[in-house]
Amino acid sequence: MAFSLCYFSKIVVVDCHSFPDKEGYPDFCIGTTEQTPKELVDLVQYFLKDYHVGINNPYCGSMIPSNYVGNEDVIPIMIEVNKKLYLNNEDDFNKIKIVINQLLDVISEYESSVE
Repeated sequence: MAFSLCYFSKIVVVDCHSFPDKEGYPDFCIGTTEQTPKELVDLVQYFLKDYHVGINNPYCGSMIPSNYVGNEDVIPIMIEVNKKLYLNNEDDFNKIKIVINQLLDVISEYESSVE
């Protein structure tokens, strides 16, 4: 992963994964660190209001390159998707693909607003 802060004043790093469906697991998991602003978490959680969302549950944190840990200009957030939302059929897959793309647009708009 390589990016340069010389072109942008702030960067949001979106760490995306999926996870298996287990009893009690949410539809989406939002992972945060001390560098993740509450406003961004609230924005993502609101966007996903039609789903069961876990904050740092069942997974926590977000991966960024070690040399950016502690850099206030690098904002990490992890978005994990429960596989039950998209593995059953093509319609489910296409629906979640649209949701994720729209969510990335929302995060991009947030990133633009904090520069």
